[in-house]
Amino acid sequence: MRVELFTATVAVIITAGTGQAIDLLTAYRQAAESSPLVKQAGARLQAEQYGKDMARSALAPRLTAEGSVSQNNLDLTGFGASPINEEYNPSSYSVTLTQPLINGAAWSTLQASRSKAQSYEAGLLAVKQDLILQTADMYFAVLRAEALERTALSRQTLLQKISDRAEGERRAGTGDIIAVEEARARLDGAQAELLRARNGVQLARRALERLTHNPVAEALTDLETLEPQGPVPARMEEWVKSAELSQPVLEQARQELQASRYMISAASRGNWPVISLNAQYIHADGSFMPAIERRESLVGVSAVWPLFQGGQVRASKARAEALARFSQYGLEALTDHVRLDTQRAFLNLENSVAQLSAARRALESSATALKATQKGYEIGSRSVVELLDSARRQADAESDYYLALYNQILCRMQLKASAGVLSEKDVDAINQLLTLKPNPGV
Repeated sequence: MRVELFTATVAVIITAGTGQAIDLLTAYRQAAESSPLVKQAGARLQAEQYGKDMARSALAPRLTAEGSVSQNNLDLTGFGASPINEEYNPSSYSVTLTQPLINGAAWSTLQASRSKAQSYEAGLLAVKQDLILQTADMYFAVLRAEALERTALSRQTLLQKISDRAEGERRAGTGDIIAVEEARARLDGAQAELLRARNGVQLARRALERLTHNPVAEALTDLETLEPQGPVPARMEEWVKSAELSQPVLEQARQELQASRYMISAASRGNWPVISLNAQYIHADGSFMPAIERRESLVGVSAVWPLFQGGQVRASKARAEALARFSQYGLEALTDHVRLDTQRAFLNLENSVAQLSAARRALESSATALKATQKGYEIGSRSVVELLDSARRQADAESDYYLALYNQILCRMQLKASAGVLSEKDVDAINQLLTLKPNPGV
């Protein structure tokens, strides 16, 4: 038996060959276009933009018109020598223009609304960054599952050949039943492992379909090879500083805190006078006294100064201060969390470099060991059990390599996401590393 029979199955790739390929960038754009969370965050931002317009309207001019018409019956005695009994139809209309000049509470409310809008804008960015990570994780989960399926199929094929050879040697009288039974037991385990791997592929594909809301093509672009890359820059403090400045969830919390502080000002100004410029025109006619028509116009300044409102101002201010403290404590806790996440992501990326390098060396060593064990088995210096163990180590090393390979890519993206600088450009850069592997069956 040639060595190639034991090693060629490592390169088996399971693809349909007839489906259209999909890449990471396409998957992300499908997810972004159909994601309910992105749409929800966008709708919330749009609502707050309208809320800002509503707050601004309290400082804008207001023009109102009012009119009335009625039919009156009048019986009047004692006004003259004879009683008056008249029917008349009075009508009137007025136009009033009001321009607020000083309204401290409304101005603070407008500033709070602006901060709220900025917080939801940051929240939308955070949702998009999280979606990038989810898409990448589920995309590479499919590739990991397919890699494990390839490994399981490779091992089953190899064990089938070993089992067949052990059975042939037993029939020829040069083998024993123990070797045959051991090979069969290992083969049964490999078949069960292959079934689990195939189920894992289907589950991973369903998860990606749920995220993108599109069918997943049979063929996904994959990594041929990857040079391990650690954090750039290589100083953890720089990444933590970037997270503190750029992380959208922190910006969202900061804007929420600022909005709370503006609401304290708005509550404090609840007993300030509201001064407005007013202009009005009034027209009225139709009275029981004939030929009376009223036209009146006025321009002036009005002031409304609330002196006592039952403790509303004090309670509103105390409530706003408590909510501001709530936001402050939340920001502090979130900052600690973001710092820790960034430090963890930095260390994970550094570790992933060593893990991928070690997994690659282990794969090469296991392949060499498998060839050597196979040669030893052919000349009789190695047993079937030793060959089966070597095949198991080869399959484990291959699985570990693929896990380390995809983990390295995900760790790169996770660090950028923790630092708040992950964008579609990074998805495109990763996408450039992916290629469509040919179908060996074509």
